[in-house]
Amino acid sequence: MIVEEIVVKNRLGFHLRPATMFASIAQKFSSEIKISYNGRIATGKSAIGLLKLEIEGGEIISIKIDGEDEIEAMKTLTQLMNRELI
Repeated sequence: MIVEEIVVKNRLGFHLRPATMFASIAQKFSSEIKISYNGRIATGKSAIGLLKLEIEGGEIISIKIDGEDEIEAMKTLTQLMNRELI
Protein backbone atom coordinates (compact mmCIF):
# COMPACT_ATOMS: atom_id res chain seq x y z
CA MET A 1 0.00 0.00 0.00
CA ILE A 2 1.25 3.47 -0.85
CA VAL A 3 -0.17 6.86 0.10
CA GLU A 4 0.60 10.30 -1.31
CA GLU A 5 -0.79 13.74 -0.66
CA ILE A 6 -1.36 15.88 -3.74
CA VAL A 7 -2.42 19.51 -4.22
CA VAL A 8 -5.36 19.92 -6.61
CA LYS A 9 -3.95 22.39 -9.13
CA ASN A 10 -7.16 22.99 -11.06
CA ARG A 11 -8.53 26.20 -9.56
CA LEU A 12 -12.08 24.91 -10.04
CA GLY A 13 -11.39 21.70 -8.15
CA PHE A 14 -12.81 18.30 -9.05
CA HIS A 15 -15.78 19.20 -11.22
CA LEU A 16 -17.29 16.78 -13.75
CA ARG A 17 -14.53 16.73 -16.36
CA PRO A 18 -11.52 16.15 -14.06
CA ALA A 19 -13.45 13.69 -11.89
CA THR A 20 -14.42 11.68 -14.98
CA MET A 21 -10.87 11.82 -16.35
CA PHE A 22 -9.36 10.66 -13.04
CA ALA A 23 -11.88 7.83 -12.61
CA SER A 24 -11.49 6.55 -16.17
CA ILE A 25 -7.71 6.35 -15.79
CA ALA A 26 -7.99 4.79 -12.31
CA GLN A 27 -10.29 2.08 -13.70
CA LYS A 28 -7.44 0.81 -15.88
CA PHE A 29 -5.61 -0.46 -12.80
CA SER A 30 -6.46 -3.53 -10.75
CA SER A 31 -5.36 -1.92 -7.47
CA GLU A 32 -7.84 -0.45 -5.02
CA ILE A 33 -7.69 3.35 -5.23
CA LYS A 34 -9.13 5.55 -2.48
CA ILE A 35 -9.24 9.35 -2.31
CA SER A 36 -9.53 11.14 1.03
CA TYR A 37 -10.59 14.77 1.44
CA ASN A 38 -11.94 16.61 4.48
CA GLY A 39 -12.35 13.38 6.43
CA ARG A 40 -14.37 11.67 3.71
CA ILE A 41 -13.25 8.81 1.46
CA ALA A 42 -14.34 7.76 -2.03
CA THR A 43 -13.16 5.23 -4.55
CA GLY A 44 -10.95 6.81 -7.19
CA LYS A 45 -12.66 4.69 -9.83
CA SER A 46 -16.02 6.45 -9.47
CA ALA A 47 -16.54 9.92 -10.94
CA ILE A 48 -19.73 10.28 -8.91
CA GLY A 49 -17.90 9.34 -5.72
CA LEU A 50 -15.21 11.90 -6.47
CA LEU A 51 -17.82 14.59 -7.17
CA LYS A 52 -19.48 13.86 -3.82
CA LEU A 53 -16.22 14.74 -2.05
CA GLU A 54 -16.63 18.34 -3.31
CA ILE A 55 -12.86 18.77 -3.71
CA GLU A 56 -11.90 22.42 -4.15
CA GLY A 57 -8.98 23.84 -6.10
CA GLY A 58 -5.76 24.37 -4.16
CA GLU A 59 -6.74 21.81 -1.53
CA ILE A 60 -4.74 18.73 -0.56
CA ILE A 61 -6.14 15.27 -1.19
CA SER A 62 -4.72 11.94 -0.12
CA ILE A 63 -4.45 9.12 -2.64
CA LYS A 64 -4.15 5.60 -1.19
CA ILE A 65 -3.46 2.72 -3.56
CA ASP A 66 -3.20 -0.94 -2.64
CA GLY A 67 -2.60 -3.76 -5.09
CA GLU A 68 -0.26 -5.41 -7.53
CA ASP A 69 0.06 -2.40 -9.87
CA GLU A 70 0.03 0.26 -7.12
CA ILE A 71 3.36 1.87 -8.08
CA GLU A 72 2.38 2.29 -11.73
CA ALA A 73 -1.09 3.53 -10.73
CA MET A 74 0.32 6.12 -8.32
CA LYS A 75 2.84 7.35 -10.87
CA THR A 76 0.16 7.73 -13.55
CA LEU A 77 -2.39 9.41 -11.27
CA THR A 78 0.08 11.82 -9.67
CA GLN A 79 1.31 12.84 -13.13
CA LEU A 80 -2.30 13.49 -14.08
CA MET A 81 -2.88 15.53 -10.89
CA ASN A 82 0.23 17.62 -11.53
CA ARG A 83 -1.29 18.91 -14.75
CA GLU A 84 -3.43 21.99 -14.32
CA LEU A 85 -6.40 20.40 -16.09
CA ILE A 86 -7.20 18.23 -13.11
